[in-house]
Amino acid sequence: PGYRGFLYNILVASRSLREFGSTADIVALFQFVAGSPLDELPAEEVRLLRALDVRIEYLPRPDGGVTFCDLTLEKFRVLALTRYRRVLFLDSDVLPLNNLDYLFHMSDGPGAVLKENLVVATRGEPSNAGFFMLRPGRGEWELLQSIIRQQRHESRD
Repeated sequence: PGYRGFLYNILVASRSLREFGSTADIVALFQFVAGSPLDELPAEEVRLLRALDVRIEYLPRPDGGVTFCDLTLEKFRVLALTRYRRVLFLDSDVLPLNNLDYLFHMSDGPGAVLKENLVVATRGEPSNAGFFMLRPGRGEWELLQSIIRQQRHESRD
């Protein structure tokens, strides 16, 4: 299957984070395309992820045609992971070269140095969709979807 390269990258990044001493939960988000025969990962791949204490979340299958923009926006579904105070999103092609837990510590509590939402932007793009940290919250994902729908509606007018 075409996702295997991403799966292997997740395994390598997870092992790397653990070897550097990360104690953060690692959650892998999987979304199968509309025509995929799979609804979940095969048992052997689940076993590999669980062996590294990676939690698996399945995102809803997209309806029909999906644009690159749609795929990019799906990454912000981490806003719905409300059991966490912060979520650091790493694309599967990001290889951590040290423990990243300090980003959580630097953005939490009264002495926080970083803002609770850390999104790197450039002149060419509003956010780097491969690395960002957000504070999830009830209704935040839905609010983002509402803003996007409104923006798309206004751009059609």
